[in-house]
Amino acid sequence: VELTEGSTMYCDRDYVFTTLPDFLQGTILIPTANNDKRSDPNDSEFLCFDTSTEATIYLLYDRRVEDGAEPGWLTSMFDSMHLSVAEVTDTGMGSMGVWVYHTAGAETVCLGGNNAPGVGSNYLVAVGRAVVHTEMVGAVASYEYIGCFIDSSSRDVAVNMGGLSGDPADRVMECSQR
Repeated sequence: VELTEGSTMYCDRDYVFTTLPDFLQGTILIPTANNDKRSDPNDSEFLCFDTSTEATIYLLYDRRVEDGAEPGWLTSMFDSMHLSVAEVTDTGMGSMGVWVYHTAGAETVCLGGNNAPGVGSNYLVAVGRAVVHTEMVGAVASYEYIGCFIDSSSRDVAVNMGGLSGDPADRVMECSQR
């Protein structure tokens, strides 16, 4: 389902999106039932799907959850919460924060269960073309030199996005952002 303002959020509810940031317009919403709330957050394969090419995965997450109470799979997998939010007609929920994850190519993406304390929170998933989002909360603004490392096939950082070009300072910042 193409995600636009007026799109129905779930396959089992009448809630719709009233406002969406431009970058979410036209992404593909993966329609699910509103059944992730109170699901086991340790279930790391609550929702799985395949991508055929590099893509940006957007997790629209219930903003009622206080920072630090999000499931561990979410905070370890997704880059950070995006500054934009999506407004919805579910008056109990209000707005949703948008978290970002990038696939490097064909990949099976698995999202976990969700049982945030006290609110019975929920999430939605949209998939779009590969886009770099520099306006995320927590984006890298600087770095501190900590020493040299010997490169090998066993990487310290699990990111494989190709080589970097430009002057050394630009390459370091690009590496930090990735």
